Amino acid sequence: MPARNRGSGIYISSSGNTVRNCSIGLTLDGSVPPDTLRNRNGIVISGSAAGNNQIGAANQPNTIAGNTVNGIVISNASDNRIQGNRIGVLFTTATVVRPNGGFGVQILSDTTIDPNGRAERNLIGGTENSERNIIGGNGLSGVLISGSRTLTTTIASNLIGVNLEAETGLGNNGDGVRIEDGAQATRIGSTNQTQPLVIGGNSGAGIRIHANGGAAPSNTTIDGYVVVGLSRSGINARPNTQGGIYLTESAGTTTIGSSATTLRIGWNGGPGIWIGPGISDVTITNAFVGALPGGILAANNGGVAINGATNVTMTASTVAANTAYDLQIANASNVSLDGNLIGLHADGRSVAGSVTAGISVTNSTNVTIGNTTGNVIAAANGPGIDISGSSSVSITVRANILGLRRDTTGDAYSVAAAHAGPAIRITDAAQISVAGNVIGGNGSAAGIELTNVQSATLTQNQIGWINDPGGGTTPLARPAGVGIALTNVTTATLSGNLLRLNTDDGVRLTDSSAVIIDNANAIEENGGDGVQVGGNSRNVRITGNRIRANTGYAVLVTDTAQRVGITQNQMAANSAGGIHLANTTLYSGTGADPDQSLNRPNHSIDPPFDIQVSQDGIITGRVFTSTAEREEDLVPVSACAGCTIQVYSPNPDLPSADGQGWQQLQVVVNGNTRADINQVSASGVFNAQMLDAPATYRQLIFAATDQFGNTSPFHIFTPTVDLRLIPLDPVQQSAAPGSSISYRLQLENHGTLQINRIRLSTSGTLSGWTVATDPAERFSLPPGGTRQITITLTLPTGTHPSIQVPITDTTTLSLTAPAMSAITQTLRTEVQALPVLAASPLTGAATVLPSDSYIYRHQITNNGNVTVPIDISATTADLVGLDTYNTTVLTPSVTLAPGASTEIAVRITVPTGAQTTTPSGNPVRATTVITATPRGFGSQAITMTDTTTVGLRYAAELRSSYEQDVRAGREVVFLHTLRNTSNGRATFQLNFAASRGSTLIAFESATSGVTISGNRVTLDNIADSGKINQIVLRVRVQISELILPGSRETLRIWVSIPDTTEPLSGAEVQDVAVVRDSSGVLVPAIWVPLVMN
Repeated sequence: MPARNRGSGIYISSSGNTVRNCSIGLTLDGSVPPDTLRNRNGIVISGSAAGNNQIGAANQPNTIAGNTVNGIVISNASDNRIQGNRIGVLFTTATVVRPNGGFGVQILSDTTIDPNGRAERNLIGGTENSERNIIGGNGLSGVLISGSRTLTTTIASNLIGVNLEAETGLGNNGDGVRIEDGAQATRIGSTNQTQPLVIGGNSGAGIRIHANGGAAPSNTTIDGYVVVGLSRSGINARPNTQGGIYLTESAGTTTIGSSATTLRIGWNGGPGIWIGPGISDVTITNAFVGALPGGILAANNGGVAINGATNVTMTASTVAANTAYDLQIANASNVSLDGNLIGLHADGRSVAGSVTAGISVTNSTNVTIGNTTGNVIAAANGPGIDISGSSSVSITVRANILGLRRDTTGDAYSVAAAHAGPAIRITDAAQISVAGNVIGGNGSAAGIELTNVQSATLTQNQIGWINDPGGGTTPLARPAGVGIALTNVTTATLSGNLLRLNTDDGVRLTDSSAVIIDNANAIEENGGDGVQVGGNSRNVRITGNRIRANTGYAVLVTDTAQRVGITQNQMAANSAGGIHLANTTLYSGTGADPDQSLNRPNHSIDPPFDIQVSQDGIITGRVFTSTAEREEDLVPVSACAGCTIQVYSPNPDLPSADGQGWQQLQVVVNGNTRADINQVSASGVFNAQMLDAPATYRQLIFAATDQFGNTSPFHIFTPTVDLRLIPLDPVQQSAAPGSSISYRLQLENHGTLQINRIRLSTSGTLSGWTVATDPAERFSLPPGGTRQITITLTLPTGTHPSIQVPITDTTTLSLTAPAMSAITQTLRTEVQALPVLAASPLTGAATVLPSDSYIYRHQITNNGNVTVPIDISATTADLVGLDTYNTTVLTPSVTLAPGASTEIAVRITVPTGAQTTTPSGNPVRATTVITATPRGFGSQAITMTDTTTVGLRYAAELRSSYEQDVRAGREVVFLHTLRNTSNGRATFQLNFAASRGSTLIAFESATSGVTISGNRVTLDNIADSGKINQIVLRVRVQISELILPGSRETLRIWVSIPDTTEPLSGAEVQDVAVVRDSSGVLVPAIWVPLVMN
């Protein structure tokens, strides 16, 4: 029904009209009429009164084609339905393009006609196949929805640009669907899964939403079942040339897809979804882009691009196998991706792949890749996630699975589907958070690789392994090369990551600074070092991690890395060792430090040395120390300035200790319990007390950390207690009653611990026996030291029941010390059946004068346990060789029962001529040995020794008594001869007495060589060379002036033993002094008293 005017084929301005089974714009033969006969628009519904009109119906389609402008136009009209029409095409048994010159369907609110005009609730298509419109071949877009008062338009099940499966070339010359200029709440999509909205083959985009110079459309929803870029079956390619869904300029709030339906986008000549600059508030849900349900691969020329947009969320979507890229974010902000599959088919079981990175982010901010469920990203031909650009700030990668796919039956992502590059690569970005991701690698590239990044947090990522989905306890390797690699990274924290079974290092830092690796990172069974810090890295702290069973070192510090602090980690079973500072040498403490350069790892800081540990946990040791405030001033360079000491024990579960610190031990320093030793003297000495006994641990492992944050390698101390008690005497002996028996043993310390407060004790000794121990006090024994131990047992005597044979004492010696098991030795002493004699006193001494006798008496006691007769004998020897001393045993035989005592006596007579001294002047002594011999027990004989010293028997001769005339009041001298007749050299007392009052002036020796002092004189008893036995004694006397002439004065002079006055026999004389006048005549004298008045 070609128009006869240049207006509309049908113009509707009222409500309730139905147009069906009409051909509008074509001739009866289906051809396009000449231009002069063509309609401008096929059908126009205009005005607010034109509502509730039905254009087409099920099985009663209109063909609206060949019109010069639009097929159908709804302007300022509401509640109209366009269903089952052929718009821009002619369909009989095949579809033929008969284009309208403009849009297939245009719905708009035209305020130039009616300022209050509104187009609301209009419907294009339906839910059934018969309600579908076939919209194709039009000169512009298939459907255009525009105008800010165009509301709640629904584009349901239609075929836009496609029809029959085998047909091609039906696309519209613009977009399939275009939403623009402020249209609001447009809903695009079919509610019928079997009759989806299909948009394909169009020259523009499948769906384009943009402002197009006007207001931004808002609240556009693409939900329901939609197929973009594919044939009616959803399989074959019907690409929209510019892409699947395009959001450009300003598109307002847009929802693409829903959780209850599917959006399939494939084969498009541009990106599957493009969200361009100026776009905000977009949500993509359950979209399949490139990899479609049913294992269909339909590559778009780009998957999903978010370029310059903001506030974009994409969830539960599958993007894979697209050319150029799969998911690209550039210059965007506030983007969230969660629950998506990238690089896999929709079931997650087979690889679809990504041509480059799975997800790339460039110069974008506040991007979140993964949140509650995370994304699965696999099999990218590059990194799984690639983030770059100096404007990429505040990026979060959380809870994703990378490099894995599901197996053929289970739900777990357990099969390797590795990326060609690192699972996550971040370059030139800042404020990065990578958390809770599970990463399977390709065995060579890093799991997470950061380069030129500022401020990154990497937490709780699982890299290189998975749990066995079959329930086995052995993890399955899905290795990366290096687990986490940081290059030129400033300020990063790695915590709680699980890095296992990677082929290279667990963590590698190069030229990075302010990096903290802490809080229970588990770095295990990797093919390189657990952590390697190299390049010019600075200020790295590695603490609180488990670093176990790596092929290299637990921590390797190499190149010129400095200030790498390594504390409180659990290290075990790393093949190369615990902490290693590459190319450094330990300093001996003398001469020049071999590591002269401060540029070596951790300035070559040396570990503690001279470690000494006691069994009760006292630690002493040394470090090289320095008072330098700057590292460059350290002397030696290996010194530990401001040092703290860490003490570890090894993993107790290993078959043997490996010298790697597993558990950091608390210690007590000056009464305070601490995690380290924080007090070091100026000379480098430190002390601490352990909380547990050192022998609890197979090794003690020491490290030093200085005030600059450098940690040394480990020093290993193996605490061993190996005390050996070696008997020096037999440990089974016999002893007699009353005797003492000693057992000597040597205690040897063959261990490495000094043993302090060793206590020696005994037990089990029989009653009445006494025990003496040496040492009696507690003592210490250093490693390699020895100490003699003596146990002396003293048996009781006589009748004590503990010595009555047969009986054996069993004494147990015990050596104990704090925190040490006791060492014991049993000592057995058999009691002998013997008499045991004791004498009191054992020795005697007496001084006896020649010809005199002396009786020596001794008490003999039988302390033994048998009754025995005892023979007493005695001999006396005088070494001078004088007459034999007469020795008489007065008690030649006695019998003693156990415990009984008796006295024995021996008489000694000194020879008459015995001298007190020998010719050489020594005293003469005789020794009497008394022997008491039990009959039948000769070996039990005892001896007593008595010493008899020859006493001095005083004797002297004083000769020549005579008479001499004297004058009263004058001095007179008497001469006498004094000779020593004693048996030895003797000192004599000289005595004087006068009958009438004369006085002694002095006794004087007139013999040269002898002097008299204190009226005493000493003389030898023989005259020999140098010896004088007699002298001429001069007695000077002052005659009393009261004696009258004619009187006689008797002077008595005698010799006595010193301190006595008894004269010696033959040693006394009497001299007489006769007083005369001056003429020598005796004159009577009368004394008259002088009386004076």
